Amino acid sequence: MNYRHTAEMGEISGFAADGSMGGALYEKVCNDMLEAGVKWIMEHPDAELKMSGIRNVTGIFQMGTPAGEELEKVVAESSRGEPDATGKTHLECTGAQMHHVMMRLMFISEHGWDKYVEEVLKPYPDDADEPDDEPPAAA
Repeated sequence: MNYRHTAEMGEISGFAADGSMGGALYEKVCNDMLEAGVKWIMEHPDAELKMSGIRNVTGIFQMGTPAGEELEKVVAESSRGEPDATGKTHLECTGAQMHHVMMRLMFISEHGWDKYVEEVLKPYPDDADEPDDEPPAAA
């Protein structure tokens, strides 16, 4: 089965997959990571996964279980690019990509792929650009 975003599902990264915003490779890497993660989850249906981080801060998170750490490694490795001139390969993902994909994988591990697809196909509410809560008061 294919575990990648379709055009109807929109982008994982927010960059247009067609390259019109310069994000074709960035979005491809996100989809590669998502697909590798979903496949791992399907192969490990009883894995205990926990993730913690700082609310509304992207790129800072920790996986709280050995299974979660294994999933994180699988997802990161799926972003490994082509060899450079020296023959070395490098991870192509950013911290933001990793965080956004891992958050989606946490949802998928709890609710399944079909529910994930259903949710991302829903239209955004009219107040989607409103923050969930008030920013912290200035000190």
